[in-house]
Amino acid sequence: MVLNGPMVIIKWNAAEGWPINHASANVERQWGYGPADLAAGRKLYTALLYPGDVERVVHESTQLAKAGRPYFEQEYRISRADGKIRWVYDYTVVEHAADGTVVSYVGYLLDITERKEMERQIEGERDFIRTVINSLPGVFYVIDPQGRFELVNDSFSRICGYPTEDILHGGLAALLRAQDREGIAAAILRVFETGSAEVEGSLVTRDGTELPYYFTGVRFDSADGPRLVGMGLDVSARNRMEETIRKSNEELESFAYIASHDLQEPLRTVTTFLQLLKREFGSSLPEEGLEYVDFAVDGALRMSHLIRDLLQYSRAGRSRVSSDARCNLAQAFTAATALLATAITDSGAEVTAGPLPMVRGDADQLARLLQNLIGNALKYRHKERRPQVHVSAEKAAGWVTVAVTDNGIGIDPDYHQKIFQVFQRLHGRSEYEGTGIGLAICNKIVTAHGGHIWVESSADSGAIFRFTLPMG
Repeated sequence: MVLNGPMVIIKWNAAEGWPINHASANVERQWGYGPADLAAGRKLYTALLYPGDVERVVHESTQLAKAGRPYFEQEYRISRADGKIRWVYDYTVVEHAADGTVVSYVGYLLDITERKEMERQIEGERDFIRTVINSLPGVFYVIDPQGRFELVNDSFSRICGYPTEDILHGGLAALLRAQDREGIAAAILRVFETGSAEVEGSLVTRDGTELPYYFTGVRFDSADGPRLVGMGLDVSARNRMEETIRKSNEELESFAYIASHDLQEPLRTVTTFLQLLKREFGSSLPEEGLEYVDFAVDGALRMSHLIRDLLQYSRAGRSRVSSDARCNLAQAFTAATALLATAITDSGAEVTAGPLPMVRGDADQLARLLQNLIGNALKYRHKERRPQVHVSAEKAAGWVTVAVTDNGIGIDPDYHQKIFQVFQRLHGRSEYEGTGIGLAICNKIVTAHGGHIWVESSADSGAIFRFTLPMG
């Protein structure tokens, strides 16, 4: 075992420099030295040590031996005969004389270079990960299933004003506003149940300042069990920007309302006096003059409708949809068809709906959305077919996809994206009335709810308008 094994056995005296008086035969295979070249005092054991380790090894060995230790363990580097440096694990047995004086040492040495290299690589990776984590702009954390911190980055301590140890031992609840604790605890539970979650709340710093944060978390299954790994970002700037935009939108909406009201008044005046002119003096006007009056009245009315639709567009989807808002799509469908009752009757249309679920969203806006899409289907009906419109819904992965299907004139694929832009019309006013804003309003409402809308159709084959909404 000694000759063929990896363990080298060396005995050295307790004199200065540790003269070697014995070396096992396998020292040549392991370190490149012949046993005879080392034994009988031909070589000092300290001469085999890596120069940078000599002082430490001699000091520790001497102190441990003087303390009466029968053996001790060390790790250090040795220089092979070819100059290569290797790490060894040394289990040293101390030989004492009858009076307790240290006489010699017997070292059982095992090469651990590969292990030390692996440790070095692992520590390097840990250092890199720590550097990355500590350089993150937000707070980073690892949380166990009981909601306790296991790791936080330096930013967490810097932002909150507490030492890292206080954060780890104090727990998350102490750093949150009272009104946020329940919601964040529920989000942590969702991470361990579903794999991920996100939530907003405020961190409370040591001086009592409340900082709004957006927290995310994902589940990580480690060797010690599941853990939550996540990050929080300061959203103070975003909130300030949203507040600025909200105030700006309110001002724009007020301006649009006032402007539309002020524009409507002269249009009504123009229309009224043109109609009076036609009624009072129509008999004395030539046919061409009457035609001019009709053109002017028609233009004024179209301008009035355009101003009305622009005001609706400016208001559509403007307010932020509350995360608590819920809408029963079946009720929204009923409200939409009630507003379209006259158009449905006049066109002889059949408007139906399948089971429609609860969604997260504003009931008034979603009723307007369905009203616009169903109204469009009635407007662009096929002349040779009885209009049929059907509304259906499917659930998948936390979202509801709603489909409004009709058998109308259809839409050429080249225009599928264009129709959702403001003022985009595919037909002349002589064929179909309208201002080209209806579908732009639909797009704005869906976007405000976090979904998207698209159309599937081809010319003369009907259309299917689909849009997504978060499940309620």
